[in-house]
Amino acid sequence: MMKIERILYASHRYHTNQVPIMKGWYEKGVKVKFLAQYQGISEVHDYVEYHQLSPSLLTIVYNWIADKIYDPSIAEGKKSVFFLPSFFDTFKQIHEFKPQLVILRSRSICNAIICLACKLIGIKYIINYTQTELFTSVKRTKHLGSIAKIIFPEVGYTPVLYRGDYREKDIIPQEWFHPHYFIPLVGEISQTPPKNFFKNNVINLLDVGKYRPYKNHYFLIDALSEVKHKKRFRLTIIGQLSQDAERTYYNNLKKYIADKGLSDIVSVNANVPFREMDAIYESADVLVLPSKLETAGMVILEAMAKGLCVMSSNNCGLACYLEESNCGFVFNLQDTNQLVEQLNRISEDRDIILKYAEEARKVVRNNYSFENYYERLKFLMSDFFQENIYTE
Repeated sequence: MMKIERILYASHRYHTNQVPIMKGWYEKGVKVKFLAQYQGISEVHDYVEYHQLSPSLLTIVYNWIADKIYDPSIAEGKKSVFFLPSFFDTFKQIHEFKPQLVILRSRSICNAIICLACKLIGIKYIINYTQTELFTSVKRTKHLGSIAKIIFPEVGYTPVLYRGDYREKDIIPQEWFHPHYFIPLVGEISQTPPKNFFKNNVINLLDVGKYRPYKNHYFLIDALSEVKHKKRFRLTIIGQLSQDAERTYYNNLKKYIADKGLSDIVSVNANVPFREMDAIYESADVLVLPSKLETAGMVILEAMAKGLCVMSSNNCGLACYLEESNCGFVFNLQDTNQLVEQLNRISEDRDIILKYAEEARKVVRNNYSFENYYERLKFLMSDFFQENIYTE
């Protein structure tokens, strides 16, 4: 058996979806170091020893070129994909921390360097964390060479069961790079008194997402414009506003809302700090997430934990949590009909909102706590590595 005392996580950034997990390790007395490529706008670094990796000279030059030739939103993705860290800095951080277990977010150029450093140091347990769905009917066309198989971890896990139109649990791809274990993300149950629903005697909808096309805010506006009783709703949209492309999207969205005649019931907000989100959730009744593609969509689990009724497109990974426990609504994006029908339904019967909100909190408590995460990770370690781990 191995007592876990130090864990290293590495990802492109310290996303807020990792905070409850890191808090769980902290409360178990486990030290966590987190290596990241860059820092987000509303990011906090609670419960971890945080380190932003130093870029290599090649990366510095590439980033400069990317900023010159690409739109900022495109450049951000390019720089993340092709980020090559300083090997000296990477090796030094890992060697000094001496982790027993390393968990890497996806197979990337950056993580290849981290894997090499770990292997040189002699770290035995390295796991890949991805948000690729576990069950899918799609045959992967990705091929990784023999060198990649030597560098990257053999084992991976995902918090997503299925996503998109495929909603079954009977096909597991056999490619070595595909995740073969399910470990859920973690939601933190709010300890505040029971919510006061329907502030100002309306159904308060919340939509959280960056002001970018894939977040699909326009789809929700279209749906809201088609409901029978618009005045029974208020919608608050919250998103990131840090680039010119996002500002253009933001301004166009506000104009679109005005053209639809919805300015009196829709408010559009930007750059709300992470620590203020509790108050936002407290004033909302229903989260609606209409994203075209969300590998996970942590806001779904956060809203469930805060006691909201949740509506999500089937293209969001964590929508599977709603379906698995029948504690929310899932709609397709072929047209707005299904979402409009769901909005009309809750406007006619508000008790549905209360029922799903209460059920969602129970589901998070029973299925998506840190203990659930920890037990699943222990099973992976035992099943794949034949190593039993404990923390106390």
